[in-house]
Amino acid sequence: MRRVLAVAALVAAAALPAPAAADSTRPVSGTLTGRITDTFGNCCFTFDAFEGQGVVKHIGKVAFTGETGGGCGPAFVPGEIPTCIDELDVTLSTHSHSGATLEASSFVSWLSTDPEPPLVWTVKQATGGLARFSGSGTFEVLALDPLAGTVVFRIDGELTRSR
Repeated sequence: MRRVLAVAALVAAAALPAPAAADSTRPVSGTLTGRITDTFGNCCFTFDAFEGQGVVKHIGKVAFTGETGGGCGPAFVPGEIPTCIDELDVTLSTHSHSGATLEASSFVSWLSTDPEPPLVWTVKQATGGLARFSGSGTFEVLALDPLAGTVVFRIDGELTRSR
């Protein structure tokens, strides 16, 4: 009798629908050093295009291109508080995921009298082996020296692969 009940319980459990597969999330992080390839701007804003190679945890070895920049606009009216912007856009290209790319983009604005908010990135586009990934995190520019031609930035966050 016990065997019959045990077999019946196993059959009933097998008949239940399996839980949906959960999305897999992985932390990503890395400090990347790039070579500035172009600098442009005007009175108030400066932008730097860059490229380089490095390693991002849980993505692997990457080649990257991007642009960073910002500044604060002028006050056109006496007493007006200028608005500032900061941005960092990066495209990571891998060799380990069949030439996959992941484009992460960030943009912030704030009043010049307020503290600068963090650069929060989101995945704008992904291709190849990274095509099913979305995610977000933060960028931090650690060093930017147009005269020396270098930029160093940190990327931290999470990527989630949809099933």
